[in-house]
Amino acid sequence: MITFTLTKLEIKAALLMAAKKDVRYYLIGALVELRPECVRLVSTDGHAMIAMQVSGHGYEPRDIILPRQILEHVVKAFPKYDGHTFTVDGGQVTSGGLTVSLIDCKFPDWRRVMPRVLCEGEAPVLTVDGEILERAQQAVKLARNTPKMCTMQLSSNGDAYVLRFETGCAVVMGVRSNACEVFPLFNLGE
Repeated sequence: MITFTLTKLEIKAALLMAAKKDVRYYLIGALVELRPECVRLVSTDGHAMIAMQVSGHGYEPRDIILPRQILEHVVKAFPKYDGHTFTVDGGQVTSGGLTVSLIDCKFPDWRRVMPRVLCEGEAPVLTVDGEILERAQQAVKLARNTPKMCTMQLSSNGDAYVLRFETGCAVVMGVRSNACEVFPLFNLGE
């Protein structure tokens, strides 16, 4: 039997990136990587991904794919709780009074899709205000017609992100402050 805890915000972030419906059923959930040095939570819909280090360590190496159903259950049933404990026993996982089967499959090699420069720490870094970036993304979503996609790139002088779409662009300026922290990439492990 294995027990680990995920916070409500970690679960919500994973649910945002996990597939809702997909023939690749292993994407309709989140990967929990248990390792001696740390625990990682990863989810993807095949188009976007989140990978994060969460609290916990000291586990024998094991990968567990939690179904979306149990993640949604604990967030909805216990909105005031911040830490949700999951207990894995055999092929079942229990949390918040619900027991479901684990997704019995191999999760995609998420490290393979990490941009190489990001992994090696060579990518140019620009710190932006997350709320401003979100506002710009919403504005692009409202302004564009087709296609649904936009291009996001670092400006040539490295001081802004440019979100380009068919009929225009949005620009998010970098934060100019010595107080800004450049967050190091968490340990990708294996």
